Amino acid sequence: MNETYTLFCNENDQAEVRSLAIEVFKSDTLLKPIRNGLRIELEGSMLTLNFLYFRRRADKFSTTRGSAYFHFKSLEASSPQLKQQVLDDLLKCNLIVGVVAKPALDFDQRFVDLVFRMAINFNGYVFNGTQLFDSVGQLVLPN
Repeated sequence: MNETYTLFCNENDQAEVRSLAIEVFKSDTLLKPIRNGLRIELEGSMLTLNFLYFRRRADKFSTTRGSAYFHFKSLEASSPQLKQQVLDDLLKCNLIVGVVAKPALDFDQRFVDLVFRMAINFNGYVFNGTQLFDSVGQLVLPN
């Protein structure tokens, strides 16, 4: 079974993603470049990072960001100010990272570490399909 996550990042530095992965996994031999992404293969598990960034109007990045914006806008929030901040940040997003963890993100703590280190370094949010977390793992929406 796979787990999927989406990172919405305010910075687009794919080279920094590779550097963070080397730092977290203490090796670059585990990293495999793939088309528009990076794969980290361990014995019995794999983490795939797929990068989306703006190329042209109505591209996959734009439709994904737009769908996320309207989804998050429809959610209830105990703090309207926090919700508005999230929506504003989402409009500034210029890198979306699709994360696929096989079998699960918590299979290897380094998977979790990498995802949240990326969120910290890129001023981003982590979405697990139902909940949105800030870069330090605090629940943001719905709250």
